[in-house]
Amino acid sequence: MDLQEASKELNIDYNAALTRFGGSEAIYQRFLKRFLQENTYNELEQAWEKGDYEEIEKKAHTLKGVAGNLSLENLFSISNELVQTIRNKQYENTQEIYQRLQEDYKHTITVIENIN
Repeated sequence: MDLQEASKELNIDYNAALTRFGGSEAIYQRFLKRFLQENTYNELEQAWEKGDYEEIEKKAHTLKGVAGNLSLENLFSISNELVQTIRNKQYENTQEIYQRLQEDYKHTITVIENIN
């Protein structure tokens, strides 16, 4: 899969992403591949298992920032939704949002792994 196919699959704002990375597809792709080593999601999972909403909010906020910088629009949106839900203390809604975040994160990782 090439980068443009991946951008469609992941709802990446391709033009914004390239602009952010100086117009270089190679640099952008390198940063997408680095996302595979990003540990924030694993830390978010650990916080979720502990039920530590303060830590969940922090890690979801960090993930939102990384996703935003990479123009990963879906991941950015769901992370933001989780952050806002926790900040508003609407904990009863977090399970469904977290499940969507898990699914989108796993899909994102799979697509990035398949970029050549």
